[in-house]
Amino acid sequence: MMVLSYPIALVLFVLCRFAAGEVDASFTPKPVWENIDYARKVNVLKSYPHEAVQLTIKNVGSQPESIYYFGIRDDVYEKLSMFAAFFKDKKVYVDNVPLPSSSEMDGQSVRYIMIKLPAAVEPGEKVQLEVDFAHNAGRVPLQEHISLGAGHYMRITTNKLPCTPYPTAKYTLDFIGAREFRELDAKSSAPAGDEENQSLKLSPDLSTAASSSNITVTYRRDLPFPRVANLRRDIWVSHWAGTLQFEEYYELTNDAAKLKGGFSRAEFMKGQYAFKPGPYLVGFEMHLPEGATEHYYTDLVGMVSTHKVVDDRFFLKPRFPIFGGWFYNFTVGWTNELSQLLHSDPSNDEHVLRLPILNGPLDSFYDNVELSVYLPEGAQILDVQLPLTLQEKGVTNEYSYFDLTSGHVKMTVKCKNIIDTVQKGTLFVKYKYAKQALYWKPIPIALYVFVFLLSYFLLKQIDFSIGK
Repeated sequence: MMVLSYPIALVLFVLCRFAAGEVDASFTPKPVWENIDYARKVNVLKSYPHEAVQLTIKNVGSQPESIYYFGIRDDVYEKLSMFAAFFKDKKVYVDNVPLPSSSEMDGQSVRYIMIKLPAAVEPGEKVQLEVDFAHNAGRVPLQEHISLGAGHYMRITTNKLPCTPYPTAKYTLDFIGAREFRELDAKSSAPAGDEENQSLKLSPDLSTAASSSNITVTYRRDLPFPRVANLRRDIWVSHWAGTLQFEEYYELTNDAAKLKGGFSRAEFMKGQYAFKPGPYLVGFEMHLPEGATEHYYTDLVGMVSTHKVVDDRFFLKPRFPIFGGWFYNFTVGWTNELSQLLHSDPSNDEHVLRLPILNGPLDSFYDNVELSVYLPEGAQILDVQLPLTLQEKGVTNEYSYFDLTSGHVKMTVKCKNIIDTVQKGTLFVKYKYAKQALYWKPIPIALYVFVFLLSYFLLKQIDFSIGK
């Protein structure tokens, strides 16, 4: 697996999965830290969970320590999209490296992420850290099928106690971002959700359960849960036309509860459900690069006219509402001026292309993303910088219109488990494209046209008629 570094500071810090030495399943961090306070918040405001853990840790060992191991269950790690650790008071981000293999903790598989502090902490000293991560695990509809217009409830299952190898003195677990929070199968004395603050505050007893025990919480969210199973994003670079052509193919689904019974468009329109919040997707919004033109929107049937462009926003409305379990495949495209996103150095024919990683629907989780950049014939890729974990990266050639020699240079990267906030990130492609290659492009075309015309002229001179 390859991880590309990048020099540009971004709001988004994405998990980099690379090896940190050989670690077997029996690995257990030494108990040199104590969690004085472990405050965990699970935010379900979006279609995917976002967790924040505020830590106050103390070095209880006999030597200075600079490595802290943060545990995440394997099922969550497999759906992990981003992970960031920073000092709570200074917002200074701290280096972190996931260990290459899982370990066992109380009978469950756990992946440790090594947080490396910039300076060693002396024995007896405390440090405050905050850990943020987003994933798409443990969340399903409470009821598999619901009627049109019924309240939509979800349930999320997660570890009840902190997934940590260190002793913990104080622990709190809060669920925020939705209405009607309830702990499933809770005792009568269990606290109820706070409707005013849309939260549920819990203080599990650290002495009564193993860290592997789970808690299931239900909540109400009358909104869809869009998930892009596959996205193929193609970007064509043309120096002759001075344009960037974007084309994206989506395989979209909705992870909300399924519709009970068949869908009736008449009933949907009569109840004006398109104007009411519900677990169905009636439209979505995309943020495009400023100055985008020549927009189009198609699906498997053909051109879809129900779209609207307002400045750099692209509003799309499918032919039908997308209910839970339904799939919708569609393609969108637009064009931008190349000069908006390209920086060139005429002295050495080098160019740096600055591209947004995503422009897709907001509040969405992406299972698989394939991003391809098509450079002109004769271009030479020098560097690619992307703040994402790469599953695959390759450079090939692909023929398109008027490609008569080597074809377009196609650079492709594949990623998985991406969240919509990746739109804040940028893909940088540095390449060399000489002026000679630019001016050489029409020569083979002219040569082929000349040969065709000459052949046609010569054939016209031949008399194929049958004489009498």
